[in-house]
Amino acid sequence: MESLNARFTGTESDDDNDNDDDDTSNYHDDDNDDEQFIENHRKMRLSQLEREFSTSQTRPKLFGEVIPINRTDWNHEVNDTSEDGTWVVIHLTTQNSSPASYPLHLDICTLMENEIIPQLANRFPHVKFVSIRSTGAIPNWPEDNLPTLFCYRYGKLQHQLLGLKDLGGACLNVGRVEWRLAQLGVLETQLEHDPEPTAFQASTLDETNNLRMGMSRFGGGMATLTTRRDDDDSDYDDVD
Repeated sequence: MESLNARFTGTESDDDNDNDDDDTSNYHDDDNDDEQFIENHRKMRLSQLEREFSTSQTRPKLFGEVIPINRTDWNHEVNDTSEDGTWVVIHLTTQNSSPASYPLHLDICTLMENEIIPQLANRFPHVKFVSIRSTGAIPNWPEDNLPTLFCYRYGKLQHQLLGLKDLGGACLNVGRVEWRLAQLGVLETQLEHDPEPTAFQASTLDETNNLRMGMSRFGGGMATLTTRRDDDDSDYDDVD
């Protein structure tokens, strides 16, 4: 009778109320746990994405080969690429006609284009190497300045190597060019000193120098002979 009165009067036993409160509390606790799990997962994912983005921004760019360009590509391939601190090395190549410095100049320029620069590009993929015909880059560029290397960083020209005198002489090889670029800070090398030329390259240089000296002597002799003949003709005129 008491329980019936309690039911109709809206009063319940303390045990019933406690059970209802526990059920409601458990329900809310489960909701809170789910929300907390979702929030934690979201934060972890955001943190992961931030780390991946940061790594992608600091990871060095890789190139690994020489990229041929033309004058219209210069701003994009050189200035824009170097803005973030990437080194870009521009190799001005020769035309089909031989440079006029001395007989082996064209051969050395061809060696630079076909072997030395491609090897460096492969060996140092974090440095961007591009090539462009000299007259296509700068009209009337002196052939005596070939081979030419321009080194760009932060969107501006930082260094330039003009001709054989800057690149290691006629004894040119990949190590000598690598050494000079390393001295400028363009790349990091394992070389401990400037490599010596090979015996073949050294003998070739001697032959070239001897040839040039012979041509100079011959030219000088001809000039002296011509002067003397002119002087002689002048003397004869005076006598007449």
